[in-house]
Amino acid sequence: MSQEDRSEALIEVLEELEQSDIGFVLVGGYAISQFEARFSTDLDRLGCRQTKAEWSFDYLRTHSSPTTISGGTQSTTARAADGEVLVAAKLHSGRKTDLADVLAAIPSINLDMVETHLHRGDADALRDQLSEAQTFIEEGGLDHRFKSMFGQSSASAEDIETLLEFLKRQQE
Repeated sequence: MSQEDRSEALIEVLEELEQSDIGFVLVGGYAISQFEARFSTDLDRLGCRQTKAEWSFDYLRTHSSPTTISGGTQSTTARAADGEVLVAAKLHSGRKTDLADVLAAIPSINLDMVETHLHRGDADALRDQLSEAQTFIEEGGLDHRFKSMFGQSSASAEDIETLLEFLKRQQE
């Protein structure tokens, strides 16, 4: 199955879920697409192995809203976690892909609100994740990752600086 076919199949699954009685909230790549078009080939669940942080379904449902989700040539409306919750979860994970997703959301989110969702789980492990993210960004890795994921010529230097300052504040 091609990537486009797979993406369109996932959009169809989202449409069926939206029409069913099954409660769900999108997280991951499809939820990030509310800020920047991004290809994804899976549907995620939320919980962080690295920091043991968790967000309950009720919490996610409270901090979510219906949004347009695109995949391939199709789109649908589905409930996605608010950007501030997504960014908090992605900072806990700290993978390079997650950091690029965070950067894509920066212009559209309130970092003060991210802070309200961020501090949970193992505080030392979170500090380690944030420190590693800071190092990756300072070494220039985020700009390359962002360009490869979102097909843009470069990431905003201002957005990168905003993210770095936020990461530094959260480690204090």
